[in-house]
Amino acid sequence: MKPSWYRVVVAGMAVLMFPFLGSAQAAPEVGVVTTLQGEATVARVASTAPLPLKFRDSIFEKDRINTGEKSIVKVLMGGRAIVTVRELSVLTITEEVGRTVVNLESGKIAVGVAKQRMKPGETLEVHTPNAVAAVRGTVFVVEVTRQGAQVGGGNLPGTVRRAVLRAAAGLAGCAVLIVVTVSLVGPEAMQAVYGSEYVVGRLELALLGVGVGCYLATSTFSQALLALDRGRIAAAGWIVSSVIFLGVYFVSPGSPLMQVAVAFAVGTAAAVPLLGVALLRRKESR
Repeated sequence: MKPSWYRVVVAGMAVLMFPFLGSAQAAPEVGVVTTLQGEATVARVASTAPLPLKFRDSIFEKDRINTGEKSIVKVLMGGRAIVTVRELSVLTITEEVGRTVVNLESGKIAVGVAKQRMKPGETLEVHTPNAVAAVRGTVFVVEVTRQGAQVGGGNLPGTVRRAVLRAAAGLAGCAVLIVVTVSLVGPEAMQAVYGSEYVVGRLELALLGVGVGCYLATSTFSQALLALDRGRIAAAGWIVSSVIFLGVYFVSPGSPLMQVAVAFAVGTAAAVPLLGVALLRRKESR
């Protein structure tokens, strides 16, 4: 017989999962993906992270579709409408009695409605942050540009990009200040804080200061890439930085502290241009 703690754990997991299972079952299907070119993700109510969208995937109510660069998704909705989602777009679809709502947060979509398949009184609405369009049988295009807003799929407004670059420049200035300070009074300050037996060179402290500055700049670029749904690029940059750190550490001469200082400075410095270039290559909002 299983111990009592085992039954408690299983019961607790079932209770925690019940709301998610219930919401997954309650979400009705509103369409199906009939065309997929490029990359797109879907964030479902019952999932904790966006999932890659695939051909013939079902689209459920309140699913959040996010398309990447040079990507197109077509969703057939009950045989009566086709929604073509262009690149760098974010939208959700909901259904009520006699009404289907496409909520376009950003980007561009084309909607084609077959009037002969619509029931009496049935409408399809497209909601944007500034307008609502209702239609019962036509083809129309809606585009939303939101300057300064956080959007996914690789779309980077110019104002956001400039803000990120200003933050990185400010951090670079802080790094220079740190390096100058530790080079001038670092060893003396370390001994004053930790005791006279703690001896560390100015070069090691200066290299650690360079590493701290580069680390802060890399973290800023990484957060911006994550906000653009480019987590893979951010992860790749950190992996390359880690490999460089380990390689430099094992080939550097000197004391263990010098090895760490050199490896930290070189590894983080390599990540700055990698992630910075990836961020600058993201297109501005159109």
